Amino acid sequence: METPRSSMAPARTGSYHTAHTGLLLHVRHQVENGEPYFGVHLAAHVGDVAGPAYCTVRGVAALDVFIYSPAAVSADVAALVVAGGHYVLTLEAAAQLAADFALPVRMPPAIEGA
Repeated sequence: METPRSSMAPARTGSYHTAHTGLLLHVRHQVENGEPYFGVHLAAHVGDVAGPAYCTVRGVAALDVFIYSPAAVSADVAALVVAGGHYVLTLEAAAQLAADFALPVRMPPAIEGA
């Protein structure tokens, strides 16, 4: 008897410091049935599933996840952009997240008159 093979690739996960004291950004990326999946969750500590701002994107949307560094509002922070929303991170955490998940790093558009 053959056992079915899983169509789910192992997940990559990581936890990163945000610009908000006491909050970590937990990130998960995997491929399920050939479709990319990317999720983020803000929480006080690893394993806390009750925290705010959970966002999951699949398919083409999961391919449009990137880092703005530095963020348009400050040269001291960066932002992870997922599904049009953003999560503010320290520059160090954003650089590590980009490296861990092979995320593109983009410069924010210049604002005229700023």
